[in-house]
Amino acid sequence: RFAHALIRDAAYSGLLASRRRELHGRYAEQLEKLQPAPPIAWIARHRAAAGDRERAVPLLEEAAMTAVINPAVPAPITTML
Repeated sequence: RFAHALIRDAAYSGLLASRRRELHGRYAEQLEKLQPAPPIAWIARHRAAAGDRERAVPLLEEAAMTAVINPAVPAPITTML
């Protein structure tokens, strides 16, 4: 997590797209190992950014259903819309 969006953007723009996808995939793997589990939207976002559609779509669907059921939507879902 970056302290400021401009720092994130600068770091992000310096990476090749393939490297960004790789890092998002690795981060999603680490999120999946955490206990207690983080919000599913966090994992979904990183799976989608990694280009892992097979794993991202079910997670995104689950995150969307959670958002519909629980109006207290976590920030990562709102940034994906």
